[in-house]
Amino acid sequence: MLNNTIDTRQLFILLVLSRIFHLLTYVPRSGTSVNGSAMLLSFIVSTGFILIAFLPMWVMISRRGDSQIIDYAQEISPALARITAFIFGIFCLFVAVETVSNFIYFLTSTVYVSWPVFWLAILFTVVCAYGAAMGLEAMARVGFYLFIVTIAAGIFIAVALIPRYNSLWLISPLEEGVSPVMKGAVGSFSTTFELIPFYLLASKTKGSKPKTFLLWAVVMLLIYELIGIMLLTSLGDYSKTQIFPFYAAASVAEISIFQRLDALHIAVWIFIGALKVALFLYLASFCFHRVSGRPKSKLALPLCGAAVIIVSSALLTKVTLFHNLSAMLRTGIPMVTVGFILPLILMVIGVFKKGEKRHEKNR
Repeated sequence: MLNNTIDTRQLFILLVLSRIFHLLTYVPRSGTSVNGSAMLLSFIVSTGFILIAFLPMWVMISRRGDSQIIDYAQEISPALARITAFIFGIFCLFVAVETVSNFIYFLTSTVYVSWPVFWLAILFTVVCAYGAAMGLEAMARVGFYLFIVTIAAGIFIAVALIPRYNSLWLISPLEEGVSPVMKGAVGSFSTTFELIPFYLLASKTKGSKPKTFLLWAVVMLLIYELIGIMLLTSLGDYSKTQIFPFYAAASVAEISIFQRLDALHIAVWIFIGALKVALFLYLASFCFHRVSGRPKSKLALPLCGAAVIIVSSALLTKVTLFHNLSAMLRTGIPMVTVGFILPLILMVIGVFKKGEKRHEKNR
């Protein structure tokens, strides 16, 4: 795996694309999802949760510059650094499994219903692992061009849906009370896995990470609001009956000779999904290198890829397992634990130990 660096602009693009993948596979009938205008308000509340969760990282960067979270833990204790690397590695592997499972579930539910799950998992994961092996800089270059294509495709579909827009679907977001809004906010925050790359790529990214994160959070809020309004005003109650509303919107959108635009949606979605899995496979193998203490080992990435294939295939062989995993994820517990509580604990321990050293020097 190539050990290279990127700048904050490239990191921003990678994480925008990663987050868009979740939006494209949004399922309104999932446990913590909400429908209608409450969803739009829940995005704003969720952004507040995301900014709060970033506070420990902001403190670490202000104290240690470009050190990422495992390096920060290393200064406290080598054993703690390995534990931190292991937890983050497992979580990144978990995100890769969840993304591959979502990818295959989408394809076999809407497009290629007769395709075998296992071979799809192998084919897709191998491609993603190859992308991860090319290194961070290569993924960032691909991400730049994919970002442009994604924006163009989004505009294309939005324009095609203009005849279907109906503002009557925009009602008060608090019509059913605060509970649906908070439910949706927790559900949205629980899948904001992009916090993790900010923690792990600080040492590999040139530029101001806090400013980039703030820009990313604001831009993603705008994108979510715009697409949410587009889906709500163009599909209305029809979106409640669809497993994947964005795909449904692309299916009913038509422009001249292109007819339905679902093929455009699928093409963009496949490339974004592959890039997201490649990124998190890269991060998982990076973490396990730190656990083993062998940064030049080439075994971590193939082993991570094999684990993703086996677990995602098993989940989709018994779809109830996949739904149970999704339900557990939507509780927000995994994201809060790894994305906020663990960094907060490390931050507090680091501040405490620095205070102890300063006290000893003053004696």
